[in-house]
Amino acid sequence: MFVPLGRYRILIIDKEFQGDVSAYAPRFPDFLKDHATQLEASEDGETEVTATYVDGESIKRAIQEAGPIR
Repeated sequence: MFVPLGRYRILIIDKEFQGDVSAYAPRFPDFLKDHATQLEASEDGETEVTATYVDGESIKRAIQEAGPIR
C-alpha cells in the first residue's frame, strides 16, 4: 500500500469500535498512544511495519479516560 509521506499511528481494531476510534483519536493525541504503532513514511524508500491488535477492553478504557467528546 502506498501512503503520502508523513507520520501515522496504526491501530488494528474490531469493526465494532471503528466509529469510536475515528471520533476520539483525532481529538485526543494520547488516545490509545501506548497501543498504537508509530510509522513515519519518508522518501528513503520502503517502510515495513508490524502492528498488534488492540482489544475491545483497552478501547473502552481509553474512551472512559478521555471523557466525552465536546
